[in-house]
Amino acid sequence: MKIKKPILTILVLAAIAIGLYTIQITVGFPPSDATGSAIKGVQKANKYKIEDDTEVELVGENVQILLQNDEFQALMKDENFTEMIDSESFAELAKNTDFLDLTQNDELSKLIESGDFSGNPKYRKLVSNPTFLTLAKNPAFMEIAKNPAFRNIAKNPAFGNVVRSSQLGVLQKMVQ
Repeated sequence: MKIKKPILTILVLAAIAIGLYTIQITVGFPPSDATGSAIKGVQKANKYKIEDDTEVELVGENVQILLQNDEFQALMKDENFTEMIDSESFAELAKNTDFLDLTQNDELSKLIESGDFSGNPKYRKLVSNPTFLTLAKNPAFMEIAKNPAFRNIAKNPAFGNVVRSSQLGVLQKMVQ
């Protein structure tokens, strides 16, 4: 009797499948080891996923507001401004609330233009501060104080917040 080829092929495949099943049960050989790469011990990489949802403030919102201000960008190119911001006198004076109040005063530009500060009570209070006197003697400060862009930036609350905060050092590094 002649067995047809398709039937013979099915019988051979069935015998192989039964043989593999028997080997797996008796030896414990998993079929997954017979597939894939010949390199043993290689596993799928675990991708790094950060799950931390804490907000990190790299520089500070107020610094970002200042950096996006066109007038501040122009001031950063002014050597007088960079010299003033970088001075120790300015850093000390920035901690003085009287100075910050004076910069917020709308009359500051009139005072600077006229040169007559004596009429302003905030200025009289500030003039008793030796740190302010040191800064006022600085020619860079006097030049930058006349700059309308500086007066506008000085009135900007973001500038006051940066100057009062620990971010003044960041601002000083940026203008260098």
